[in-house]
Amino acid sequence: MTKYRFKSEALDAAMRLIFTDEEIDRVIDERWNQDGASSFFFWGPGGLMISVDRNAVIGNPVYVRNVWNCYPQIVPPTEDLWLTQTTDNDYRILYWRKDAASGSGRWIDPNSSREALDSHVAAFRELPAQMPEGNK
Repeated sequence: MTKYRFKSEALDAAMRLIFTDEEIDRVIDERWNQDGASSFFFWGPGGLMISVDRNAVIGNPVYVRNVWNCYPQIVPPTEDLWLTQTTDNDYRILYWRKDAASGSGRWIDPNSSREALDSHVAAFRELPAQMPEGNK
């Protein structure tokens, strides 16, 4: 069963004749987090290419490792430090803390332990791996 549907029943039926649920999920998951991605491109048999506008998709995007994830549409899967991009195109390292009572979470500045403005975070991703000791 796919995570996504298309708003138009005719488009939904046509896409499922050509593509499997797994193919639809893969294409949408890969492009959902790309900056400025307004369409999803599906490549079918015989060089067929179908472009679907982002607004035609119904579903819940999921966290994808090693790419920028749109916030608040997607929330961090774990309490940890994350590289965030703000609405002002600044980059900050913030800590994501889950709130057990509400089931949601909030961003915390690790330097001050104060809550960061949620509305300023536009995207997040994992911190890059540390350089191996032998390479320093």
